[in-house]
Amino acid sequence: MKQQGVYFTVEKIRDAYLGVKSKVQMLLTVFREHNAELRLRIGKNITAKGVQKYGRAIDNIFIERFWRNIKYEKIYLKPSDDGLELYDKIKSNLTLEDRCLKIGSI
Repeated sequence: MKQQGVYFTVEKIRDAYLGVKSKVQMLLTVFREHNAELRLRIGKNITAKGVQKYGRAIDNIFIERFWRNIKYEKIYLKPSDDGLELYDKIKSNLTLEDRCLKIGSI
């Protein structure tokens, strides 16, 4: 089969589906590359505000991951009896993460 001057075979379709010979990248790397390409296109076919929207999406990834961890570790796996106990769990988790970040930066 030929489309736009490129031949497609069953093997190529199968390999693409299975990810054979594909470059594995972290999702954040893909987002950053995408945003860098968008910044180059500002004024051509995208606005600066449009690019900012994608930048905020990356920022939100970290916040979403943080709250997902809190939700699963502190609420679902070990439910609290009251709000104060939950507050103490979240506070201890933040203190631990802060210590780990400081130790890791040394």
